[in-house]
Amino acid sequence: MNNALMIAVMLMISAVFPCHAQKIPWQDLTEKEQKALKSLGPDWDQLSEHKQKKMRNAIQRWKSLTPDQKKVVKRRFKRWKQFSAEERKHLRRLYRRYQSLPPRQQKRLRQRFKKFKQLPSAQRKIILQRWKNRNKRQQRQQ
Repeated sequence: MNNALMIAVMLMISAVFPCHAQKIPWQDLTEKEQKALKSLGPDWDQLSEHKQKKMRNAIQRWKSLTPDQKKVVKRRFKRWKQFSAEERKHLRRLYRRYQSLPPRQQKRLRQRFKKFKQLPSAQRKIILQRWKNRNKRQQRQQ
């Protein structure tokens, strides 16, 4: 996998960590970390300590993934890159909205989505079209 792709994947799978750590000089990274973060090398010292820690932890998380999990992450990242900037912005908003829901509502949404994915393709298309039409009507009413 090329380094830029690996960096992006690591950003996607990394968890958010507190920002109280000190900046890490490039020289203090292990050889393996420097290799994985090669494309960031010139800019490493300009990154915030939060982003540096996030990247280091992402490397560790990436190493712990099984080959199948890595394939899933790569496939999702490839799909993510195909979205326009506006679409990604919209998806981030939806994700934040989902995260703000109470756990019971999140669980109910996940269950409904699981059922939706199990429907035949033709039925999913009908439901999606109804949803799009409903959203258009709602937008016009506002």
